[in-house]
Amino acid sequence: MHYFTGKKRLKQVFLAYILNTLISLIITIPLFTKAVFDAKLPVTYSFLLFISNALWLNLLASLIPLLLSLYFIPEKIFKIFIILSFTLLQAFLVADVKIYSYFKFHINAIVINFLTTEGAGDSLKLGISTILLFSLIIMIIIIVQIFILRNKIINAQKIPSRIIIILLAVIILDKFTYACADIKNRTEILSIARFYPFYQKFTAERFLTKYLGIKPSPRESINLNITGKNLNYPLKELKFEKIKKYNILFIVVDGFRFDMLSSKVTPYLYQFGKENIILENHYSGGNGTRFGIFSLIYGLYGNLWHVFLDSRQSPVLLDYLQRFDYDFTILSSTKLSYPEFRSTAFVKLQEYIYDTHTEPLSYKRDKIITNKFKEFLNSAKKPFFGFIFYNSSHQFYQYPPEFEKFKPVLTGNINYMKNLNSETMEKLKNRYKNSLNYIDFLIKEIIEYLKSKKMLDNTIIFITGDHGEEFRETGFFSHTSAFNDYQIKTPGIMHIPKIKNKKISKITNHIDIVPTLFSLMGCQNPPSDYSNGNDIFSEYNKDYTFSFNWYEGSIVTKDYRVVIPLKTEKIKMIEVFRANDYKQIDGKESIKLYNKQILEMAEGLGRFLR
Repeated sequence: MHYFTGKKRLKQVFLAYILNTLISLIITIPLFTKAVFDAKLPVTYSFLLFISNALWLNLLASLIPLLLSLYFIPEKIFKIFIILSFTLLQAFLVADVKIYSYFKFHINAIVINFLTTEGAGDSLKLGISTILLFSLIIMIIIIVQIFILRNKIINAQKIPSRIIIILLAVIILDKFTYACADIKNRTEILSIARFYPFYQKFTAERFLTKYLGIKPSPRESINLNITGKNLNYPLKELKFEKIKKYNILFIVVDGFRFDMLSSKVTPYLYQFGKENIILENHYSGGNGTRFGIFSLIYGLYGNLWHVFLDSRQSPVLLDYLQRFDYDFTILSSTKLSYPEFRSTAFVKLQEYIYDTHTEPLSYKRDKIITNKFKEFLNSAKKPFFGFIFYNSSHQFYQYPPEFEKFKPVLTGNINYMKNLNSETMEKLKNRYKNSLNYIDFLIKEIIEYLKSKKMLDNTIIFITGDHGEEFRETGFFSHTSAFNDYQIKTPGIMHIPKIKNKKISKITNHIDIVPTLFSLMGCQNPPSDYSNGNDIFSEYNKDYTFSFNWYEGSIVTKDYRVVIPLKTEKIKMIEVFRANDYKQIDGKESIKLYNKQILEMAEGLGRFLR
């Protein structure tokens, strides 16, 4: 068995490091071009960060081989670890660049949660073409790594050692520049970091001020002061006077965005809305399913999801309906373990949940739960709460062949490893429209069946989307990536007995539905005792609302979206986007302009914590 010297091992690792840094730079060129050409950020520092981040990531990939070089192990095993380490990095970057191109976020807790949670596979089908192409790319990367280690490109022994000093100087210069930008509040430089995966931000305000004499620029910051970890929810016991026990039915359609409520796409819902109540400017509480549905059923800001999941706390709406001896049916064509609604909204209603199917096609599952609801109505003998979650309108947008109204359509699975051009997007969007047209037909079945059972006149129905769905109208795909109208503005269609032909044009939100229901049922408490929302029929008329995702909150106005990071106690940098095209604008003065709304968000996030 052949062993080789520690010095030679270091040279081998260094060779792999240099050449893999070049490979990483090639892979991440799309991120650099987005920063410079799309976001119009400074070219010089964008290029410095582009180089530095590749150097840093490959340095991390070198750690395992470097540590192994200290031990007396066979040459073949040592080289296998070099190949594996750098292959994992390059495969990660390939996947990350693709994810960022579609969703504008990097591989993070969202992706990890998706990969590790039961039922997540119902939400996204990668398809065999995506898997095969990604596997081919990994194989190519492995071949390149083997080629590198066989010294077919550069002789490791001939690489000058002083190049290490140059590379380290690049990383140090990048971190120093970022630290100076932070102390001077140069947001146009600080913003570049979000384009690169696992970029290590570096701040040194005290050191730069004390030892280099760099004085901080004046800047506004607001302390969110959200320190509570335990729930205090609701704040008070709810009191009801002359309880009116309506049947309550929530129908949630996955990805149902505002402009799909039309005479062509959803003709029945369009007419039903005109005859009943239409919320013309209605927003979801989040740009993803968990935050959208959470805000709807709890009446709370979407970002409170995390603490409610940890506490396994059920919503006050369903708690009180149980007290009032309601019956329940929870029907979903996708598993409610992802997102974790079995551990939050429906934690006390496990026996009423139907969400496990052997049928692989979502449009057939949607038909199954439609029939299940009709069966439930046949045996209903007391007031009920129903929740129906349709999933056909989630990727890959399924429907029966006879509902292929909008053409041409994309056939087969989506290959996410290829660029989804405008023609592909249009075909995919037609699939989406067809799936909504089909769900419109199913909802018609439900409402007409309620009519036939003479139950509609005692039933409140709210029909909406958990969030929207974008097809690159502003450069994004799907959802969870932006707070533009395509991703967070949803239809709001409401049936309330004895209220007809009503349009509500003020801004409303999912968080307003629970207070509206409680008001109709005779609750005497102000909504602030149990909700962040308001009764839609009350006199409140704000020109803004809030929406959330995993790490951010957004102030939503007609013209702007003010995105606020929620991972730190103090807000130092916020981003402002135009609502119509979601282009970022200068937001340095935005904390002052939106000070009231930011404080309102902070108060709402902390209200039910102690």
